[in-house]
Amino acid sequence: MHDLNKLMQESADLELVIVALRKTIGYSVTGMTLTDLFPKVLKLLHDNNISFAVAGGFARSVYAPYRLTKDIDLSISIKDLQKIDSVLTENGFSKTDELEFSSPAKRTIYKYTYDDKELDLITYDTKLTSAILQSAKHGKLMGCTVSIVSPEMLVIQKMLSYRNKDKADIIEIRDSINLDMDLIREWASKLKMFDRVSVFDEEKIE
Repeated sequence: MHDLNKLMQESADLELVIVALRKTIGYSVTGMTLTDLFPKVLKLLHDNNISFAVAGGFARSVYAPYRLTKDIDLSISIKDLQKIDSVLTENGFSKTDELEFSSPAKRTIYKYTYDDKELDLITYDTKLTSAILQSAKHGKLMGCTVSIVSPEMLVIQKMLSYRNKDKADIIEIRDSINLDMDLIREWASKLKMFDRVSVFDEEKIE
């Protein structure tokens, strides 16, 4: 495990690390950071008994070398969406967008902001959502014990999006952890994107 990844998983205060990284690449160092927002979101969802799993860049940092991310991604069940929306809006979050995708599988991203920081809630069909939440791993991020999307289901999520940065993430995960490729192929086939399994044969993307 890379030192920065380990620090991210175990430390409750990453401000010095995040500020240093943001300065290095020219990001603003003022205002709330994602490391401030992360525990706030977790507490709201835990206090309201809402099931979720951390996805996106935060989950990736558990399985592969850390990279900066601009938002917090959570996988949730569509049945909890109305409740989550009420909880978030009552606590200062603003819903800014709703993005629907139908191919290769139906998924929707509900975007919220808090102090200009972004929180994305991602829903899929019932079977895929159930598989994501039930296979989630329990681990630590920023001093918080949370459910984290398993590496295999994180790869499936990134195969669904399949942007260049998703392909790069898949390859980084592939090179950092042993994956259950049979499970990945099974879901890729179910979701009619088996052709995208070829990304595992690609060279590392810089």
